[in-house]
Amino acid sequence: MVQQRHGQSFGMVQTENAGDHSRLAIIVTALANADTIEMAKVLANDPLLRQAVVAQAQEFAKQQEQAGVMQEKVAAASKTATSSGEKKQATEQPTRLKRHAGPY
Repeated sequence: MVQQRHGQSFGMVQTENAGDHSRLAIIVTALANADTIEMAKVLANDPLLRQAVVAQAQEFAKQQEQAGVMQEKVAAASKTATSSGEKKQATEQPTRLKRHAGPY
């Protein structure tokens, strides 16, 4: 009987903790959404700020696009180097340097 009561009380503790966790999750979510709602209100009421944010977002997107183009060029150059054997030569050179480094 003692074990059964212990099992039941353990189940109650778990249920109480689950309720506490749910309440905490609701509070954290509400606070996080409060910031988002406040930002939306400010942007809706301030056209100059909204235009500045849009301009920054467009500049950021442009930079990301350019970075993506550069990554594609690097990948293409790497692929070309691999197919022409340049990459193999580039990896052999450091090995030769390590052999000549000696005990220094």
